[in-house]
Amino acid sequence: MPAAHTSPLRRTAPVLAALALGSLALSSGALATTYRSVLSAAQLDQQSTATVRGVVRSLRPEPVGEGLVQTIVTIDVDETYRGRVGGQIEVVAPGGELEGRRLHIAGAPTFALGEEVLVFTRGRTLVGFGQGAFGVEDQIAARTLGNEVEGAPIQLDLREAFGRPDEAEICQHNRLDADYNEGWALRGADTARVAPGEDATYALTLVNGHEYRVQVCADGAAGALGLHLVDEEGVVLAKSKGRGRELELRFSPAETGAYYVVLDVSEPAEGVLRSAAALSVEFR
Repeated sequence: MPAAHTSPLRRTAPVLAALALGSLALSSGALATTYRSVLSAAQLDQQSTATVRGVVRSLRPEPVGEGLVQTIVTIDVDETYRGRVGGQIEVVAPGGELEGRRLHIAGAPTFALGEEVLVFTRGRTLVGFGQGAFGVEDQIAARTLGNEVEGAPIQLDLREAFGRPDEAEICQHNRLDADYNEGWALRGADTARVAPGEDATYALTLVNGHEYRVQVCADGAAGALGLHLVDEEGVVLAKSKGRGRELELRFSPAETGAYYVVLDVSEPAEGVLRSAAALSVEFR
């Protein structure tokens, strides 16, 4: 299928709501940590700005205040589940060893060089203090870094928990090949991991005189899909909702201008935090 006149879709901040309108306590004496709230896996994901899996490349301890130490952990990123990061990410872990002195803070994770980990972060801060770091073995993430939370064990199967984008993209490619034979040309495409309660939003220019078709192929981890086409004033011009892996929406703009395509998912399968969905926009 020819690739001329195609480009990646440009994802933007969510617009529907905008247009329509873990903490901790640290005792410096005992250096102990008490969680005010225990976060579920879904809450860790919701509160993070980046969620990645990777391998610990370096550990750099540094002093912070009188007698305290923190460790800057550099992780080589193998897979990004949320956010936009480069090939490496840094996180700050309380405690560490500096000049022969080791400081351990209860509840803080202890990282080791070469270890595979999963981290939920906000900037360089772990979400929920020690709760946002997991060791990974055979694609299973668990709190094995000395940061276990009593009564709240979490294990995540990384083959399922953040969606299966490969499956969504295979479905998308098959649909696009068939659509080309019907006279449709590809305007743009993207794959996103979307959690319930949020959306993937794309800005694009639609031209009067063309018919557009927005298609979604999901990985089957979400029970329901939703598509909205919104103008610059926040008015929903077209929408489509359905169950299963595929959904489409068609629209012929009355005038050329800027529009937003909004994708949402709901009712995920058990153990799934994010569903993978491949979205494409075609025209003829």
